[in-house]
Amino acid sequence: MFPLIKRNDLIEEDDPKNGPSDALMMKRLVRMIQVEDGLDLKLKMVNVKPVSHTFTHQKWHITLLEGQLPATSDLSYFPGKWVQPANFDRLTFSKVQDKMWTAYQKRAGD
Repeated sequence: MFPLIKRNDLIEEDDPKNGPSDALMMKRLVRMIQVEDGLDLKLKMVNVKPVSHTFTHQKWHITLLEGQLPATSDLSYFPGKWVQPANFDRLTFSKVQDKMWTAYQKRAGD
């Protein structure tokens, strides 16, 4: 799973006050992943409401994205373990991760 990325990290100085469009934000995110991770990632928004989670000191609103990588992508640098979704029920997720997975499973229009 790739890290959460703050929307503010994708906003540029000359953007309008109400922020850039979602499409532009996606382009910037793909570019950032290409530069930082060397991955040719194809992203699309998941057709669900953003997931909200409140910590004691902050509230997150998480937009879920789905990505595809070419089969030849080198992920050997990734320190974690890749797990198939069919095996997720054997894992313990934090509450916020569980909310994201539950929302993803309820996606529509895919």
